[in-house]
Amino acid sequence: MEKSTRFVSFSGLSSIVIGIYACIAAIIAYSILGNTTPVPRLDVDTPAKLQLLIVFASLLIIVCIVTVILMCRHKAHQNNQSLLFDFNTKRLLWNFFLPLVVGGILCISLIWQSHYGLTSSIMLIFYGVALISASNYTFSNTRYLGYAEIALGLADSFVENYALLFWVVGFGLFHIVYGIFFHLKYEKKEQMKLNLEDINKAFESKARLGIMSVLLVNESIDFVSLKNLLELTDGNLASHTRNLEELGYIRSYKQFIGRKPNTTFSVTPEGKEAFKKHLNALENFLKNQLE
Repeated sequence: MEKSTRFVSFSGLSSIVIGIYACIAAIIAYSILGNTTPVPRLDVDTPAKLQLLIVFASLLIIVCIVTVILMCRHKAHQNNQSLLFDFNTKRLLWNFFLPLVVGGILCISLIWQSHYGLTSSIMLIFYGVALISASNYTFSNTRYLGYAEIALGLADSFVENYALLFWVVGFGLFHIVYGIFFHLKYEKKEQMKLNLEDINKAFESKARLGIMSVLLVNESIDFVSLKNLLELTDGNLASHTRNLEELGYIRSYKQFIGRKPNTTFSVTPEGKEAFKKHLNALENFLKNQLE
């Protein structure tokens, strides 16, 4: 497994999913609060509603964390990287969660004293600080999402009763937009790079593509039939089959039929797997080019 000096297993899709979670959560919170206005407003008028919102928010945080971990793990596996709790990951988590926890404690203290007005602003501001702090150990443009969260939190602090709306924009829409940007800027390029790495140079020539294609659909074929089918010379076919055999992609069987030598070829399991991987890489590369 390949290790990196930075945490690069972040998935843009996870940001989009978290944004969708936040939007759904806002709809549920809107129904819990019993608002009748078209624009979501934060109007906590009973302790029961407050307790329900706190429990719901805690569950949302857990779901988001689990989602990010699972998606990062999946991406690391795809990129042949190890997702370990190493020194780099510890630095990332410390720089991310320290401002987040401090902001969370401050919000709890305000809620405890029934001061609800600035809770969403503090959440957005400290979340933005957490993103900026963590950006030193992962993709650097994460800080721009942090700047946007801080700016939105400051704007929220000047507006009354629309905390839920700002919350949706900051944790929902901003995440979705950033996830789409991240996917287009990084993940498509990474996928293209991985596809190019999977293109096997052993199959670059037209002759070898033809040999492997024929052997993939035939259990075996003799030298003369293969030569006539691909319209190759004896020397050209012998050279390509010898190279493929040295790589372990095909095997040859030599025997005599009457007094004439006869050579037949068949594909090995390793050759079949390598050729299919090569074809898949070409297909994915072309798809990415056409999108």
